Amino acid sequence: MVVFGFTRGIEIPTIPISRTSKAPPHSIAADHIAPSSTYFCPLATSARPSTLDPGDLSSYTKLETTSSEFVLSIAYAHSSCNQFRVKISRTDPTICAFAKGQVLSSDPETQAYIMNELGPDTFQLRVDGAERLVLDKPERFDASLCAYEFDFRLNTPGVVWLSGLLLFKGFGGFDEINTGSPECLPFLSPILSSKPNSFDPLLLTPAPPSSPSACTGPEPIIGTYVTSALPSILYPPEALPVGKKSLTAGVYDFVPSDCTFQHDGLRFKDHSSCLKEDRGVYFTGDSNARVMYDALLQRLEGFDSILQFSEDMPRKSANLKNLHMEFRSDSTLEYTGNVDCAFVRDFSSFVVSSGVPQTCDSASVTAYFAKLLSIFATLPILVKECLPPDAPPPVFVYLNTPAFWYPQDVGLDPFECRTPPRLEYWNKIAGKIARESGWSLVDVFSLTKPFAIETRNLDGDLCAI
Repeated sequence: MVVFGFTRGIEIPTIPISRTSKAPPHSIAADHIAPSSTYFCPLATSARPSTLDPGDLSSYTKLETTSSEFVLSIAYAHSSCNQFRVKISRTDPTICAFAKGQVLSSDPETQAYIMNELGPDTFQLRVDGAERLVLDKPERFDASLCAYEFDFRLNTPGVVWLSGLLLFKGFGGFDEINTGSPECLPFLSPILSSKPNSFDPLLLTPAPPSSPSACTGPEPIIGTYVTSALPSILYPPEALPVGKKSLTAGVYDFVPSDCTFQHDGLRFKDHSSCLKEDRGVYFTGDSNARVMYDALLQRLEGFDSILQFSEDMPRKSANLKNLHMEFRSDSTLEYTGNVDCAFVRDFSSFVVSSGVPQTCDSASVTAYFAKLLSIFATLPILVKECLPPDAPPPVFVYLNTPAFWYPQDVGLDPFECRTPPRLEYWNKIAGKIARESGWSLVDVFSLTKPFAIETRNLDGDLCAI
């Protein structure tokens, strides 16, 4: 894996300006920012801007890179703070033309997606500072120029630093035909300097007031990871796992878009209202469901600390006043697909998680979606038939597959194929099926992707078996 990113931190101008302000001289962005009376700056609590207007972009500024294979450049939005485009181009564009003939999937739609939207190279770009955001799928791929464009539409004004990695070449990020045993690649951290280019603050534009409603409903909750408030940093000052020197908790806080968390299950709140009525929650599937079970149990038991450990057990159960909770390990969903009334009538909520197959072959994917379709369709019918007429409406929740820091998994399992672009693609399809089947969706992949690189630092050496 090649660190193609920046040899020093690049400070992105994400502070709004007014008509009377002047761009500071000698700034990396000074020649590309035009003062505007309608300068727009979104809020962390607002939905992320959906598009980046190409007509509003400055000319490109070339950035330094440690790789001779790529040219990196950046363009800033004139009338919106927090928005910029990073373009990565191969110095030899014929490489993309040569790759056109490869067959990567037996499914024509998937083949077209890989060729037309991903390209042969897989990158990961990350910003830190005022906001943490990770992009590993280009907004646009131009095969003729062998160029990849990544649009950053940040939700918080302030200084951010940009870094990038080249994860795969030659369609190694998404290939379900040419499977094999890739070498264990060395891990290289992004290069960031403690002395980034300076950009003087400009006149601030007041932010509009916001009064979001409570976060409810079956759709995934989206949001922004912003620099933590002081209480989050001070309590608790935990490194994960205990004993590690690097702090990986409390640095960023998740802020939901256009809504706020107002329920009593939140940290530091009185959880007694969650335990008043007779309810049962059933978690089943893989380790993702097990961790969710343990995290919920720890919070409702009154612990305000961060979950440090989730023991791998085939079954778990707990009773908290009127709430019964149960977890059953069933990664293939074989048991869940054969439950009966005697079992399901004890529960009012069902949480299912079954990860995208780690093998690359199309047959595994076909079997995976066949099982999901069966569970999404048959479990609600069975529950409706088994519950008494006066029972509250049951809740069905699907957890998609969390993000992985891929090079770590290569060292642990040479046939591990849960790469970032592959997970994003299949998770999107699984989530669409879940919502069409009437299930609520928790987009675990999007929530964990910004911090997947930190999980690599918690699991020992890269190539350890």
